[in-house]
Amino acid sequence: MKKKGHVTGLLCLLALVILLCGKPATTQAAQKNMPKKIITQMLAPDMEDYMSTSEYSFSYDSSGRIKKLTATSYATENVWSYTIRYKKSGKKITAVITYHGDEGTFSETYTFTSQGFLSSAPNVNSCSYKYYDKNKTKLKTLTVKKARNRNLIYTFTKKGYPDTILYQESKKYSGKVQYKIKKGLVSAATYWSFSKPTAKITQKVLDQSYILYYKYSSKTQKVSTSTAADWINRMILLTYVY
Repeated sequence: MKKKGHVTGLLCLLALVILLCGKPATTQAAQKNMPKKIITQMLAPDMEDYMSTSEYSFSYDSSGRIKKLTATSYATENVWSYTIRYKKSGKKITAVITYHGDEGTFSETYTFTSQGFLSSAPNVNSCSYKYYDKNKTKLKTLTVKKARNRNLIYTFTKKGYPDTILYQESKKYSGKVQYKIKKGLVSAATYWSFSKPTAKITQKVLDQSYILYYKYSSKTQKVSTSTAADWINRMILLTYVY
């Protein structure tokens, strides 16, 4: 599922956009715990040791947004990185994310609203959204419709933390990710790959799935970041790390 390090690892750059028509989120910066380093470990239930371990380190710009993400694979000793350039134009924020690694160097362009919600990404055909608060300022459910009827459905908690990702093909589900949150950061995830697409996710479907477990250990630092920057960071983390 997660191919960390390439642009395939753009796991369909998730979490899209809110064409906000309500009260804008605050732009006042606050000191928040942001990841300085994240160590990821992947384990299959029938294995005694972790299949892969990768380490990610981060730096931030003056607005509190991730400006560089550097990753190292413990298994292969490969090193790759993403540098991110932001440009504000009206009510849009453009982010150019450039991959540097053994596959060469290439860039993808994404745009966010001024509130920090993703509004466009490469290879995305369309998207739809739902909200959980009356002011329509925070994401609850996001559906990203991609080519060949392959949709990604993201859900978030009331605090805006990632909850699940559902993989959908031609209106049937082919996989699910469930996240665990600790102190505002993802601490673990479980990925179920279904043996065949299903219209309804039941416990039987989950029991018959191929399962992978992910563990995330984070070191944090205090970063002065606005609500918008916090959402942008969350989207980048979900795409490239979680």
